Amino acid sequence: MKMSMSDTINAPLEEVFALVSSPVAMAKAFPESVKKMEVLSEQRQGLGSRFRETRILRGKEDVIEIEIIEFVPNESVRSVAETGGSLWYTGFGVAPTNGGTQLTISMEAQAQSFLMRVANFCMKPWLLKGGKEEMEGIKVHFAKARAAQLNEVAGNN
Repeated sequence: MKMSMSDTINAPLEEVFALVSSPVAMAKAFPESVKKMEVLSEQRQGLGSRFRETRILRGKEDVIEIEIIEFVPNESVRSVAETGGSLWYTGFGVAPTNGGTQLTISMEAQAQSFLMRVANFCMKPWLLKGGKEEMEGIKVHFAKARAAQLNEVAGNN
């Protein structure tokens, strides 16, 4: 099962990539769903970085380990996590666009059994909803940061 979505983020490409390529930064941006993020590797970012995330999914606490398996600075990052009988690949790609950054989020679930393949297919609407919420959350994160910058500039004049 695969899904992908894109939208424009009103922020510089480097800033968007810095957020989406760092599980630690993403956890700080989404404290309502990510309860804890632990770094398991020596490096905190880039290829081979590993993390343990504690998140609330469907009202329950879930702990997963995430590994960065592809990393192209200011272009794309891809991670893998094994949970619920599937390998979950999550990717973020960025590209410059007029007035901001085109962000593409992709997810792919590779089920390790026929039963999980059926279960993953049934979860597709929930995953699409979650992906849209994550995209909207990223947009709101940068909108709040931009508003804070404008308020700071206005207060200094």
